[in-house]
Amino acid sequence: MPISRRPAAVLAAAALAALTAAADPASLGDLLDPAPPGTARQMDGEELNRLLVYGESRGLTIFEVFNESIVALAAGGQKVTISGDLLRSAAARFDLGGDRVASLLPVAKVAQVSLGSSGPGEPGELEVLLREEHAQYLELADIRLSTRYGFRDVRPGLFADGFGASVRRLLFSFNLESIELYAKNRVAIHVRSLAQPKRWRIPRITTK
Repeated sequence: MPISRRPAAVLAAAALAALTAAADPASLGDLLDPAPPGTARQMDGEELNRLLVYGESRGLTIFEVFNESIVALAAGGQKVTISGDLLRSAAARFDLGGDRVASLLPVAKVAQVSLGSSGPGEPGELEVLLREEHAQYLELADIRLSTRYGFRDVRPGLFADGFGASVRRLLFSFNLESIELYAKNRVAIHVRSLAQPKRWRIPRITTK
């Protein structure tokens, strides 16, 4: 058998690539701290950083990272809470998506974000608590968020059964019912009484 004469640098690079591939998590759920079923806990900065690095490496948005996290946590009947201070600290290192993200997740006003389920067998949920109500005019409409809003039924690619959020256009206000992640980095915002959803491209997570 002929002896390989590839330069040492090439061999080293190949070995590093193989090692990285072996250590690369198959899913975001592999990066969550292990916990018994039914656990409710606080997320720390190291764990949040892992999730955002994962999202950046795969070109995901913060909503895609949250969706995948909630689905993984709900499978074990677990819930984690991210404090507003922790989220703002992360936002100092990562660009989470600009005005379109801020209209649905105003990081500057967040008191806490809860991801997961209330117990084994319960649906995944997203709950956001704000320090004050939020309204932002964006693309011909006002998006209004109460101090408690979110979605009571989170499944892969979907945030459904919304509460505490509405869209106001002219003199009329409509409840924001669901956000569908219909394609990578793209969402469809479904609003009650409106036949067609608003479709947005959401900027992906990047390091500043």
